[in-house]
Order: sequence, then structure tokens, then C-alpha cells
Amino acid sequence: MNLQTLSNVELGEGVHNFQKCFPYIKELTCITYLDEENDFKSLTYLEKLSLNGCVKKHITFPTTLKTLTLRNCGLPWREMSIIQSLPNLHVLKLKENAFEGSCWNTYEQEFQQLKFLRLESLNINLWEAYSASFPCLRQLEIIHCHDLDETPLEMGYIPMLELIKIKRCWHSVGESVRKIQEEQRDEGNYDLKIDISDHFLDKPPPQQRRRLHHRLHPTTTLLLRCRRHHSQGKGRRIEEGGCDISYCLELEIKWQIFFLLLALSTCRFILNSFYNSSSGHVTAQLLLWSSWPSLRRRPT
Repeated sequence: MNLQTLSNVELGEGVHNFQKCFPYIKELTCITYLDEENDFKSLTYLEKLSLNGCVKKHITFPTTLKTLTLRNCGLPWREMSIIQSLPNLHVLKLKENAFEGSCWNTYEQEFQQLKFLRLESLNINLWEAYSASFPCLRQLEIIHCHDLDETPLEMGYIPMLELIKIKRCWHSVGESVRKIQEEQRDEGNYDLKIDISDHFLDKPPPQQRRRLHHRLHPTTTLLLRCRRHHSQGKGRRIEEGGCDISYCLELEIKWQIFFLLLALSTCRFILNSFYNSSSGHVTAQLLLWSSWPSLRRRPT
């Protein structure tokens, strides 16, 4: 069959059987959950691949691949060497648990033609990268990486880099990007642009985060646990007392306002009951209610 583009395909029988049916496929968006090896290398015409799903065994890609998007694959970072070896890869997007592990080290291995790199919702704390690893990179995007502490300063020495985009990361990530831009300007390079959008999250020390978490209202803590459980069910990782600090504060303020309004409404109701009742009926009812236990103990 001459079909070249397929979307939302579930590879229930493996890549090998898929290749028999669609040997000339160029663009593929698919879901996989098999225990078998995922040998996409057999798709010799494939140029664009978006893969969603757990990859439990070895994976390979064709050398013709130009755009690669991975989501929820749970690959170890050592498998990145397979992607780095792709000679024609221009665009790489790593989203939501595409790789598992707190540290990514490129080890100066080269992405030969990579021009666009996006890291989104990954759980890495440390990223060790070198300018030699990205000789052709033009745009870097880091989005929702709540565990990442900073952007590698070496990225500023990539000769082709034009834009670094940061969205909803810790304040320290934005500061490291600004430092990269300042160092490049000091060396006479004014071509590097940065785009830091959305509000930043100030990352307090771990002890301060724990103290803040324990001071929250019990109802706030319960809602946070529900939210954390819901997020983990979607394959997202939310660290205890860490990445939700701004959300905690916002929720705590809302609860305080709610209880304040509730107290004011109660006081207003009581005052209106006493002062707006000309017959004193409400007052009599309250007095009768307060004396009810003594009336019930009275012998008949």
C-alpha cells in the first residue's frame, strides 16, 4: 500500500507486521505497549515519528528520520546514544516521562544535524551538556521541567544557537539562561535571544519547603494529595512539598478567604435574627433551645 501518513495507530502486532502493510510510510503517530523490541529501523522511508507508550525493550530508528517526538516511553538515558547517532535528525521533542532518570549527560556525543530541541515535563534534576554535542542547534525549549535546577552554561557556546525559550520552570533555570546571554554579549555575540514566559516558581530550600507544607490547612493538604494522585495517574510526577509550592499558597489563601466569609455571614445572620425581629420570637426560640437539656431532665 502506498500510504505515506498515518495518525493514532496502535501497534498491537509489532513494527515488523506494520512494515509489511505500509512499507512506504513517511509520517507516523503511534502508541505502543509491547514487550517486544521496537524495530522502527525497518521503516526505511520514515521521516517523522511520534511515539507514545512504554518501551520495555531495545528500540531502533531509521537513518531517514528527521523529526522525533517521544512521550511516556520510560527509556533510560543511556538509550539516548541511539538517537544521537541519527544522521538526519533535525527536530527532537522529549515529553512527559520520555526518559527516566534524574541526570542526563550527553558525554560530548554529537547530534549531527539537530536544529530544534524541546524538553517538556521531564523529571531530570541535572542536565550536563556540552556545546560540541549540539553543533547545529538553533532553538532550545525547556517547558514544565519542575525538577531541573539550571540550564547548562555550555549551551551558550553553541555557534548556531539563536533562541532559548523557558516556560514554567524554577527561577534558577531562568537566571542561568540570563547568565548565558550576558556571557555571550560580553564576548560580542548579540544574536542569542531568550524568551522567558509565564510566572516563575521560586524554589525554596528543601527544609523550608517541608516547613511550609506542614503549616498548611488539613483540607489543603488533603486536596494536594488528591491532586498528586490524579497527576501520577496521568503519568506525571509531582514531588512531595516541592513542585506545588505556588499551588499550595494559592489554595491556602482561598481557604482562608472562604472561612473568613463564612464567619462574617454567620455573624450577620445572628445579628439580623436578634435586632430585626420585633416580636422577639427568635430570641425566645434561642432561649428555649439553650434550656432544652434541663427541660429533658425535669421529672414528669
